[in-house]
Amino acid sequence: MNLESWAGTHPGSFKFTNEDSYICDDNCSCYMVADGLGSYDGADVASLLTCQTIHQSIQSLEKKDLPQTKAYLPKLLTQAIQVLKDKVVEQPKYHHMATTLTLLWLVEGNYFIANIGDSRAYILRDGSFSQITMDHSLAFEQFMMGAISKEEVNTHPNQKLLTRTISARNDFVIPDLFSSPLKSGDIILLCTDGLNKEVEDPKIAEILGQKKSLSIIGESLIAQAMQNGASDNITVTIIRVEPDA
Repeated sequence: MNLESWAGTHPGSFKFTNEDSYICDDNCSCYMVADGLGSYDGADVASLLTCQTIHQSIQSLEKKDLPQTKAYLPKLLTQAIQVLKDKVVEQPKYHHMATTLTLLWLVEGNYFIANIGDSRAYILRDGSFSQITMDHSLAFEQFMMGAISKEEVNTHPNQKLLTRTISARNDFVIPDLFSSPLKSGDIILLCTDGLNKEVEDPKIAEILGQKKSLSIIGESLIAQAMQNGASDNITVTIIRVEPDA
């Protein structure tokens, strides 16, 4: 299985700091985006520590010792929470820090995704574009119940009210887990809400499906979010499964 990947981030038009973090590592087939909750001290610390902790844990696993991947993902998140707790002991001002996380791990021709919060994973497969993850927000719950449309989710006030995060105040968190065999030509997009709340899904799909390099596609997605206002940090990670040589 041949992979190509690209990742990039931008603080947006109105923010002085970037509270997003990401990992893009083809060597261990591990990819992440995380969005620190900007209303609390340490938002950038929460996203960065969460990504670093999980990345280091995955790097330390030898392939011959790979556990049952889907069952192992929640344990990785619990490890990250403990690191956040340890940080709060050092710096109590970070007591309320929290972050979203969308984690993609590719193992033996399959993708495994763990999601907490409202950062998203999308897939473009055989010309069909769909959202894999479900936002952990009150607005997305309203959409799932049919109270509002999918298009209304991104601008609804309740989209800011998250129902699950990785937080120093929790002992554990239960992620949504997704898995599927990979197919040649699959393109998986991970993004923080700075992209999807500025760029509607059909436009994301249009850009993602262009026959261009991933760097051009990724930069085009960020540029489109900037053009549309970019009121938040924007982070994009793209993974494309290339045909075997």
